[in-house]
Amino acid sequence: MGFDGFGFGGWPIGDDGKLTDMVALTAECLPTQAPKHALGIGKPDNLVAAWRAGYRMFDCALPTRDARRKRLFITSDISFNSANNKSFFDVLYMEDERHSRDSAPLDGRIDPDGPSRAYLHHLFKVKDSSAERLATRQNLKFYAWMIERLREEEADG
Repeated sequence: MGFDGFGFGGWPIGDDGKLTDMVALTAECLPTQAPKHALGIGKPDNLVAAWRAGYRMFDCALPTRDARRKRLFITSDISFNSANNKSFFDVLYMEDERHSRDSAPLDGRIDPDGPSRAYLHHLFKVKDSSAERLATRQNLKFYAWMIERLREEEADG
């Protein structure tokens, strides 16, 4: 019996926070052209590893859940394809007091005209419901940026 696509997941993450070897092994065992859906893979490093293993669809609550918990993903100064083992992303913890007077946008590379770190810090502090929406928007923009880099990497061979 053939299938239109395959899903794998249900928490394929080891105790160390990294993907288990089964994620790549499963992808290798599936038909090359079949769509592969990774479930529960949301940390940026793990998503990149799953993409490179052949998965192209992802389903995880992490980006939106982290946004509601004041944890935002932003691009770093390191190249996405950096070989020096540095991370291509950073994490902003919006409850940190250092953001209370920071007029920089959340992520100048992704959304230079977006809300400032100080503004979002304030919204979280006064429990304004738009804080969670703006934080979620940032994380989803980051993930869209990351997927676009992976598509470019794939197109470049």
